[in-house]
Amino acid sequence: MGIGLAEAERALGSGDEETRRAAVAGLEADPADADRAIALLISAMGDASWRVRKEAAARAGGWPDRPRVAAALTLALAEPENVGRRNAAIEALVALGSEAVAPIESALAAGPEHRKVLADTLGLIGDRSGTAPLTALLDDPDANVRIAASEALGAIGGAAAEAALAGALERWRGDRLLTRAALDALNRSGARLSPGELVPLLAEPTLRAPVLAALGRAGDEAGLVPLIIALGDRARSVREAAILALADLHARAEPDAQRRIRDRVAQAGALEPVLVPALLEGTAGVQRAAAQVLGLSGHAQAVRPLALALGDPELREAALSALAMIGPVAVEALIALAPDLEGRLKAEVYSLLPELGPAAVDARVEAHLIGALSDDDGEAATQAALALGELGGRASLAPLFRALERDEASAHAAATALGRLGTRHYDEVHILLSSRGLGGSDAPHLCRVLGACGRQADAPALKAALGAESPAIRRAAAEALAHL
Repeated sequence: MGIGLAEAERALGSGDEETRRAAVAGLEADPADADRAIALLISAMGDASWRVRKEAAARAGGWPDRPRVAAALTLALAEPENVGRRNAAIEALVALGSEAVAPIESALAAGPEHRKVLADTLGLIGDRSGTAPLTALLDDPDANVRIAASEALGAIGGAAAEAALAGALERWRGDRLLTRAALDALNRSGARLSPGELVPLLAEPTLRAPVLAALGRAGDEAGLVPLIIALGDRARSVREAAILALADLHARAEPDAQRRIRDRVAQAGALEPVLVPALLEGTAGVQRAAAQVLGLSGHAQAVRPLALALGDPELREAALSALAMIGPVAVEALIALAPDLEGRLKAEVYSLLPELGPAAVDARVEAHLIGALSDDDGEAATQAALALGELGGRASLAPLFRALERDEASAHAAATALGRLGTRHYDEVHILLSSRGLGGSDAPHLCRVLGACGRQADAPALKAALGAESPAIRRAAAEALAHL
C-alpha cells in the first residue's frame, strides 16, 4: 500500500532512517500535487542518510512526468550548500537521460555560476543532443568551465563533438592546461588526429603522454618514429604511454603496414631494458602492451621474459601472441629455456611450438619433445605429445606408443598424436599397432588411433574389437568405426 503525500512529509521529519526511506519509496501522489511531490523528493535528496538520498534519486529518475521532474532537478543543481542533494539530483538527471538535456541547456543560456556542474551533468548523461550547449561553453570566460565542457564532449563523442574539440585544441595552443584537456577529451572520444597536428605538441613535456596516445590511435605510420624515440624518455609515464601507443598503432594498421612497423621496431635496437620492466611492473594494460611490443621486436632476448609471463593468467594470451609473432627466432630460445621452467610453463611452451611455423619442424625440437614425454609433470608430457602430433616424424612413433602406458591424460594425448602422424606415416603406425593387437589395456587408445588414421582397411579389426569383453574397448571401437 502506498503512502500519501501528507503522510510522507510527516515521515521525513522522523529521526528513524528507515521510516524516512520507506516514506520516499512508498510515496504516491495525485497528479494535481506533482510539484509538491517532486519538491518532497528533492528535499529528501538532501537527507543525512545516503540510503534516503539514493531512494529519492531513484524515485525522481523514474517519475512519470519526466519533463517536469527534469526541470525541477535542474533548478536543484544551483544549490551550492548541500553537496549530497546536488549529487543525488545529478544521479536522477542521468537516469532521465535525453529528456534532461533541454532544461539543462535552458539553464546554461542564462549563464549561471554553476555552469561547470551543468556541463559535468551533460557529460554524465552522454546524450549527443548535449553537444551544442557544451560546444558553446568551450569559449566560456572561466577556464574551469571550458575544461569541464571539453571533458563532457569527450565522454559524449561523435563527429560533432570531435570537430568542436579539434577546434578548441587549435585555439587553446599555448595554454598547457587547456590543451591537455582537449587532447584527453579527443583521446577519450576515440578521435583520430593526424601526426602532423600532434608531433609539434611533443615539445611540451606535460603533453607528451596524451600526444603519444593520440599518435597510436591515429593508425598512421608517420607517428612510428616519435613513438620509438619516446620509449627512451626519462619519465615512466611517457615511456608507458609510448608502449601503449605502439601496441595500439600496430593493432590499427593494415597488414602491409603492420609488417613495416615490425621491421622498424626490430631495427630500433635493444628495447628490452625498457619493455621488460613495464612487463613486470606496469598496470595490466601496460603489461599486455609491453608483451605485444616485445613480440614486434622479434628479438631472441624477448623470449625468456615472455615465456615467464605465460604463468600470469592476465598476461598469458598476450605473451602467447607475442611469442608466435617472434616466430622462428623463438624456437631455439624456447627449447633451451624449457628444461628450467616449472611444469605448467613447460606445457604452455610445448603447446605454442606448433604455432611457430616451419622452424619448429626440426630434429632438435622433436628430440626435446620426445624426452618430455616422460616428464614428471603430466601436463607438460601431455602437451609434448600433442606437439609431436603436429611437428614429429617417424622418430616420434615408438616413443608415443610407449606413452600410451602413462596416465590417462598423457595416453589420450599420445593416441591423438599417433592418429595425426598416422595420416602421414600410416604404414609405420600400422606395423607398430599390429604388433600390439587390440586386446591389451591400451586397446581403447589404439582403436582411437585407427579411427584417426581413417583407413577402411582397418574396419575388420575394429569390428572384431566390438566383441571384446571390455566395455571400454567396445566403446572405443564403435567410435573409431564412426570416424571411418
